[in-house]
This record gives sequence, structure tokens and C-alpha cells, in this order.
Amino acid sequence: MKDLSAAQIKELDKYYTSPNNLVDLFEQSVKEWPGNRLFGTKNTETDKYEWVTYAQVAQRDGNKYGTLGKVCPNMHVVIDKSHVGEDSIDGEIIAYGAHIMQGYHNKPKETEEVMMPDTWNGFPGVRTGDRGWIDEEGYLHITGGFKDEYKLSNGKYVHPEAIELEIKLLRYVANVIVYGEGKQYNVALVVPDFQALKSDPRTKDLANGASGEMLKSKDFTGFLSNEITAHLRKSFGGYEIPQKYLFIEEDFTVDNGMLTQTMKLVRRNVMKRYRNILLALYEDVIR
Repeated sequence: MKDLSAAQIKELDKYYTSPNNLVDLFEQSVKEWPGNRLFGTKNTETDKYEWVTYAQVAQRDGNKYGTLGKVCPNMHVVIDKSHVGEDSIDGEIIAYGAHIMQGYHNKPKETEEVMMPDTWNGFPGVRTGDRGWIDEEGYLHITGGFKDEYKLSNGKYVHPEAIELEIKLLRYVANVIVYGEGKQYNVALVVPDFQALKSDPRTKDLANGASGEMLKSKDFTGFLSNEITAHLRKSFGGYEIPQKYLFIEEDFTVDNGMLTQTMKLVRRNVMKRYRNILLALYEDVIR
């Protein structure tokens, strides 16, 4: 492989130390795609992969960054808000089409749970388990899934993965888990991106010393808490935004069992290790 020059290394470092720069780079790539692309998530109920079944990116110059694209021809997609309330912008994605299965073989109960009671043009519909919405231009947005959904004590449903993904868009955050099942409000366990904090002119004065020392600073944790809250207010309701944050030094990794090989959060393992200190946030033991 050709050796990179110092200037090239510096340019790459700019992108890899800033998630926001990577987002910009990806957005430019989307704009330059030459034709149709298919996107989605794996789901055995809708054939093999939903990305070949319910959404496509439009022709060149018609792509819309941040979406899966428009629904494929000869398909029908609706958003069911029965789990989240009619005032919610998103809901569960229901897909209808010739590719949708008729049900599970000899499993009537499971079939009833996922298959829709109605049809579209004679074709069945299925609950995909994905959460999303369709904008005024017909583009499909994915905001997460319902697998890890839970209910607060006030009856409001929360999808933690969507909140976590939004928090991780902040360059100052490496990893996060949101918790609140059966509680009055959500809390969050956050792993700061210490390197990004040290390299950013805006935060380098706060990010002095070792990581453990930073976490002891109320100015440091207060800054991060305010940044996360302000960011979430742009997209989430007040009941969804964590009311308290706990910042830790150890990142979630594959090696410590907190992430899968595909870098997804292993929620049960994180909760097993940190459950007690998260619960303590509700008792005002840890601030």
C-alpha cells in the first residue's frame, strides 16, 4: 500500500476524530451515488431482507440524506401509532406487498401478533418491528425498533435505542445507554469521548488531565449534561430526555462484552454491570 503523506494523515484524522465530519463525508457520498440503491433492515417476516422490500433511494439528484428513500413501487407502507400515541411523529412501520409472508407455519398465535388483519390490493401486511415516519415528500425515515421499548411509570412508551443513537451523534460522546423502565423518568450512563474533548478548542480547557480527574469536575460533567439535553430537545419529548446523567471512564467494547461484533449494544450485559449505580440515580445517591 502506498504510504500516506503527513497532509493526508492529518486530513483522515480530521474525519476519524469527529463523528460530525464523518456524517458530512457520508452525506457527500450519498449525493454522488449514480443510481438506485436499496436500504432497510434484516427481517425474516418480510422475505429475507427488508432493504430489498420496502424502500429505495430515488434516482441521482433525488437522494435525501438521512432517509431510506421512497417506498418501492407495488408496495404499501403505513405508520401505526397505536403504541406511541397519535401525537407522535413516528410509529411502527407496517409493510404490505406480494413479498410478505402469509404467517408462521403452524404457529397461529405468533402469526396473529405480527400479521395485519387487513390487506392491501389483496396482499398481506406485517408489523416490521421498525420505528419510523414518512415525510411530506414520501421519504421513509427509520428512528429505531421496538425490541427494547419500555414504559415509564406515567404510561409513556420510550424507545431507548433512538435516544442513544441521537446522543451519539454528539462528537463528545463515545457510548451511552438510556434506562427508565417502570420509573418516573429516564437516566443515562454516558462514556465521554475524551480524545474529542481534548482536541476541540471549545472544550480543551475543561478536558485537562486524566480521564478520571475530568469526571470529578462538575464543570466538565455539567457541560456534557447540558450539551446532551439541548441536543435531544430538538428531536424528543420531555419525557424521553434523561433527567440525570452518570459519566464513566470505561468504554463499551466487544472485549468487555458490552458490544456485539457488529458494534451493537448488549443491553443485558451493560445493565448487569451498571444496574445498581443507575438505580442509585433515582435515589439521589449519585449526582
